[in-house]
Amino acid sequence: RALSYKDAAFETIEVELSRGQQVLYDRCANFWQLMQQCFEQAKAHLEETDGWRPPRHMMSQFWGSHQRFFRQLCMAIKVPTVVKLVREAREARQ
Repeated sequence: RALSYKDAAFETIEVELSRGQQVLYDRCANFWQLMQQCFEQAKAHLEETDGWRPPRHMMSQFWGSHQRFFRQLCMAIKVPTVVKLVREAREARQ
């Protein structure tokens, strides 16, 4: 099911990251760099092993997972700001 966006208004808001959010993002980026190195080493090892081949789409699957992860992380980081804005808008209407 999908929500209708008929008569909806959107506003782009830049979210200021807290220090904790910055640390979380940096740690996630470091983790994914390590994972990339592991995948590339595994791929190289499979290419050198007789009778084995790495899956054809191995790295595209890795990058797809990488993209989905960071998209979800960025959405999650925005939640506190969105909650704050919603509360302020509700209070302004009362």
